[in-house]
Amino acid sequence: MPTTDVDLKILPSYIFYDNLDIGLEYYDSEDEQYWEFIKNTHIKDTSITEILLKGFHYICYMHSGKYLYSKRWDYLYYWMGNKIINNLGDSVSFRDVMFTLKAVKSKCDEKNPYDENIFGITTEEFKKLKKVYDYFENYSTIFEKIGYNSTDCTLELKKHVDDSFQNYNIVKAECAGKVNEHYCKMFQELVKKYEKDDLKKLTCNGTKNPTASSEDERVQYREVQSRGTGLHEPHLQTDSEGRIQDRSMHGGHISNNSSFDNVMPILFPIFGIFCVFFILYKFTPFGTWVNVKLLRKKVIQYDIDSKETEELLENTYEFSSTNKENKEHYVVYYPIENS
Repeated sequence: MPTTDVDLKILPSYIFYDNLDIGLEYYDSEDEQYWEFIKNTHIKDTSITEILLKGFHYICYMHSGKYLYSKRWDYLYYWMGNKIINNLGDSVSFRDVMFTLKAVKSKCDEKNPYDENIFGITTEEFKKLKKVYDYFENYSTIFEKIGYNSTDCTLELKKHVDDSFQNYNIVKAECAGKVNEHYCKMFQELVKKYEKDDLKKLTCNGTKNPTASSEDERVQYREVQSRGTGLHEPHLQTDSEGRIQDRSMHGGHISNNSSFDNVMPILFPIFGIFCVFFILYKFTPFGTWVNVKLLRKKVIQYDIDSKETEELLENTYEFSSTNKENKEHYVVYYPIENS
């Protein structure tokens, strides 16, 4: 169930997981057989097969430039793992179901396969790593909110911050000196990627009202836009329940900033002017007036061209006559003498 907490719903992980929950019905018709194959893998032994498929579609058919596009496969991994932990059948293991992801990524992003480490951990290890991943993803946003002078936050955000920091320290202690375990390799890779080897503890009071006013929504939306994710933010919008989401996907999803929307303000005025001109030309005296003007212009141009042609011919004739006279003037006459 998506959160309605005013502070949690602007965090990157909550935004992306909400979009995965909604998923995407659409898939390329050429891939129909492939998705039938995926549908009949171990995900069929869960109670959320269709939900998982829509999440796969959402990631596979996502266009570059969308919100958190570069991290889409990491989010899919943690979203899927979290979903299936509580929806596994008795005849299948967590690892078997998660292994389906390897096949999905090999189809949709074959040049960048998943690291084998991620399929070699237990459910308990997965839960801890997901908390670490989510906190690292959300940390910058949380720091902007409570890392400076402000300590005002909702109770849910306070719990998220406190629990995440405690979990981080637990995993860090468990993996101290352990470099070969899959679980610890994944943790160290996250620490290196996010540069969080010495994570600063954040705290807040937890007394803020978790229900957002309309003004709060506008402020939070601006906060999301200020995080430095470039072209991604225009795709974010707040839905009817106040969740900030990326609705820029195709297949029925709303696009707030498509190229078509950007061009329309330019095309409509031009099209309108053309329509007005056409109606005036065809159905009013304006058309006759334009035709007369154009005809008069053609006649005047014709007269000018004719006059220039006549002058050219006259000059040519005069030049020819002059040459003739000159030639006649210089003809030498030699009388014939009788010998």
